[in-house]
Amino acid sequence: MLAVIAVGAVLVLKIFSGENNNQNNNQSPISSTGQPIRPADNPARSESLDQTLNYGCGGPGSFKPEKIEDEDKIWPIKKDGSEAVVSLGKYKIQLPERIVIDVDKIWIYFMSDALGRSDDKWYGVENSYVSGISLNVNGYEQPIKLGGDSYMFIELTDSPLGDWYPYIKNQYLKFEILVKLKCKEIKDGKCIDNDGQLLEKIDNADIKSNIRIFATGCQPFLVDLSSSAKIDYK
Repeated sequence: MLAVIAVGAVLVLKIFSGENNNQNNNQSPISSTGQPIRPADNPARSESLDQTLNYGCGGPGSFKPEKIEDEDKIWPIKKDGSEAVVSLGKYKIQLPERIVIDVDKIWIYFMSDALGRSDDKWYGVENSYVSGISLNVNGYEQPIKLGGDSYMFIELTDSPLGDWYPYIKNQYLKFEILVKLKCKEIKDGKCIDNDGQLLEKIDNADIKSNIRIFATGCQPFLVDLSSSAKIDYK
């Protein structure tokens, strides 16, 4: 009787072990999306989705950026004219297999209690001390085209995180926004702002960076990411 029970137990273990192995074998490996491409440059866009794959429709629950590196808490602006680069935080997004979801555009904007407009606290960082802003996706860095003397609101369009069509891979991407800080004009060892005045007022001022992701799945939805720092003018 004990022998029968023992044999039965072994069979049960094998069955469950086989089921678990099959489940694991059926799971697609997670890989990086690689270098981002635009929809216009994606050859798969010329083909229709294979409806036999039973695609699902993405939404806020399937699109949650995970912060994997904190933002830089200090923005150093150096009177000697040397450049510093700060990050607004590094994020990872996992893209489920056979889930239709796209990121159409991204907004980047800044706010400050000390420097912003009195009504809404929006603040335009100046090109007098911001020499550039770039988007890094999976290690591929692209400069963001900027215009004017201040950058309060920046809009990135045309799938800035890449085109994921035809959505057949279980994959991920990593992205971050980088801000390059450098005095544009220096007089007597001090930085000058866009109005020709000393840049002293920005020292120790708060700066809040906001990243708004516009995604589309079953319907359009938003994902907001924010980070805070202090300006160190030295």
